[in-house]
Amino acid sequence: MYPLFQKVLIFVIEAVAIVGYGSLFAHYILTHHLESSKTEPIDLTDEQTADIRNTNIDTALELGQIEQLTLRQCRAVIRSLNARLPKSDRIRLKINGKDAPTSWLRLQIKQHLENRQQQVAPILEEILKAS
Repeated sequence: MYPLFQKVLIFVIEAVAIVGYGSLFAHYILTHHLESSKTEPIDLTDEQTADIRNTNIDTALELGQIEQLTLRQCRAVIRSLNARLPKSDRIRLKINGKDAPTSWLRLQIKQHLENRQQQVAPILEEILKAS
């Protein structure tokens, strides 16, 4: 009885391994094929390409400008942002009852600039022009 049970158990283990590895290979092949079929080149006009480049350049300049902000400027930008954001998305100006460091405030402004560029960019320009 024991040898028969051993043979059945070995058969089940081998079948599970074959089916398991086979499904892994099939999954890899299908996902690789689907990913490669999604990346078709898109024909852009020269104007569209220029718009994309200008947007990237503007964002890079604004990110560079954020590094130059003083504590007072950071707080002014954040106050303006917070007035337009829902309470749950507002940036905190104080941490544990103390003023937040300038580096942390700059990081928060950068994150909001990446997520909400249309809201942050005009505020940033206003603050930089005023100072």
